[in-house]
Amino acid sequence: MSKSETLSVEDAIKRILGDHVSTLQAVPPRYIFLELRPENFKYDLKRLIDELGIWHISTISGVDLKDSIELIYHLWCDRYSVGIFIRVKLPRDDPKIESISDILPGAVLYEREVYDLLGVRFLGHPALERLLLPEDWPDGVYPLRKDVSLEEARKFMLGKRAKRNADS
Repeated sequence: MSKSETLSVEDAIKRILGDHVSTLQAVPPRYIFLELRPENFKYDLKRLIDELGIWHISTISGVDLKDSIELIYHLWCDRYSVGIFIRVKLPRDDPKIESISDILPGAVLYEREVYDLLGVRFLGHPALERLLLPEDWPDGVYPLRKDVSLEEARKFMLGKRAKRNADS
């Protein structure tokens, strides 16, 4: 992809989203990074999907920044052969955002994973439940949050294993 094609992707995103984009950065040849506000996120994402023809989500990653939880939606745009990475920051004390599983069905499992490991609630998700952690994992303990130590996570895991072995 040439520099002029990268600029056309940037221009298209700016045209579609206007001032809803907090930051926008192109990293040629194939990456676009942008940040959206959570209150308009689903609406803005739907506009990008519809107008750029995005149909593929690779994953949703997340990180605890101590004062907020940041999600990064990894999308692929065939029309421009470019990866689009959308960041959105959520309040750490009540991280919630609308589910996008109805507009990108591939997001169903990624949202469950982020819910399980970081405690982000995806409003409107069809089945927001544990995906990776055991069903009896303690509520409110999210292993990828900075306030959960490796020792604490191990204690939960080893305690479960010891209990299962004792019950057998």
